[in-house]
Amino acid sequence: MKTNRIQNWFNKLKEEKPNWSSLMIFNTCITGKEVGKMELGRAFNKLVDKEDWQGNQKDNILEFCYSLIFKKS
Repeated sequence: MKTNRIQNWFNKLKEEKPNWSSLMIFNTCITGKEVGKMELGRAFNKLVDKEDWQGNQKDNILEFCYSLIFKKS
């Protein structure tokens, strides 16, 4: 399943940067990668702690995350 590749990237970076928030790790590991919106959304729900984005509109955060895949890492 494609979501596993994001999870692999996420887990690898989480080991390297244990003090980073899950949202920071997620955004960093997807930047510049070929990821679809559905895959991104599923992975976000699975990997990012709600506490890291609570109080913000989830749709806005997901749109920002999606914009990162077009940036060069």
